[in-house]
Amino acid sequence: MYEEAIAQFLRQGAEMLRTEATNEAPVISGRLRGDITVFPQTKLTEISVGNTSLIDYAIYVYYGTKPHTIRPKKKKALKTPYGIFKKVQHPGTKANPYLDDALESLVRSGRLERLLGGFGDRMGEEMFKSVTDGLRNIKVE
Repeated sequence: MYEEAIAQFLRQGAEMLRTEATNEAPVISGRLRGDITVFPQTKLTEISVGNTSLIDYAIYVYYGTKPHTIRPKKKKALKTPYGIFKKVQHPGTKANPYLDDALESLVRSGRLERLLGGFGDRMGEEMFKSVTDGLRNIKVE
């Protein structure tokens, strides 16, 4: 009985997080933002938001990369705006945890608290209804 109310609350919260993460994620082509997904619930009390495996570079954007060497895979050299090289030293990229930033933004704005307040009201009403229905069904012998 209460699990469905919890599942509905989680779906609403996850959709809010997806929307906020879409605003927080970096944009070059728009593919990363467009791929942020609310995954179907396998359990009523659990839900996930994130990128699908279709965007293979999402993990590198989210967690960043360490400095690393880039070597050509198919050619003998790499062509860059600065010339042609057999290898290039990449400085790495700074992490951009856009899902964490989105959650923090929802908390700061008070939107998550308002959603939770509404959920608490609905749960209270459900519990009251359940208790009063139970009291009506008591048989005295």
